[in-house]
Amino acid sequence: FPLCLVSEWRAAQQYAVGRRQVGPGTLQGPDSEPLRSERDPGFASAHPSLEVSQDSRSLSSRGAALFPAVPGDPQRFTKQMCVLSHQRFRTGLHYWEVDMGPSSRWFLGACLEAVARAGPAHLSLAAGYWVMGLWNSCEYFVLEPQRRALSLRVPPQRVGIFLDCEAGKLAFFNVSEGSHIFTFTDTFSGPLCAYFRPRAPDGSTRPDPLTICSLP
Repeated sequence: FPLCLVSEWRAAQQYAVGRRQVGPGTLQGPDSEPLRSERDPGFASAHPSLEVSQDSRSLSSRGAALFPAVPGDPQRFTKQMCVLSHQRFRTGLHYWEVDMGPSSRWFLGACLEAVARAGPAHLSLAAGYWVMGLWNSCEYFVLEPQRRALSLRVPPQRVGIFLDCEAGKLAFFNVSEGSHIFTFTDTFSGPLCAYFRPRAPDGSTRPDPLTICSLP
């Protein structure tokens, strides 16, 4: 893997720790809540079946909807079992890490704040999504726009995501191994949000949780 990219990742980690970026965006400390704010106590974008932990760092599902969907709600996803960070990224550098635990299927990355919330989504660059995914415990891939398989020497237990708004880059790193996975380079047409989407394995309706990690 390119050493320059790994150096960029290390610099991103140090920048995040120095700015107390404990999750998506610049936060104030370990008690900050990356998936919500005081203005967003109901996790406005979250699919009705998703459950966010009390500290707003872990995302899981109970299968059935936790609350009824409101028809015409412009913020809440109705088909995608996902949630966005409450913070919008317009400029600057941003870094966060996600622990996948035992999860065998997930999508992570970023999307435009303005993505459609109703109905199913096509996770493509054209639709405003820059995501990496895992399927069936071993199939890592990105969508650019077609599915592109990723060959990883060590499966990541924790993924680091580095966003450089001005450079138009979103990079993924294997924190477990200290290696670069993939970088999207594009022009972002509007504010971005961090994107989290757990997926249930075969035979289950309940995805394993995804957890936003605190940085040292």
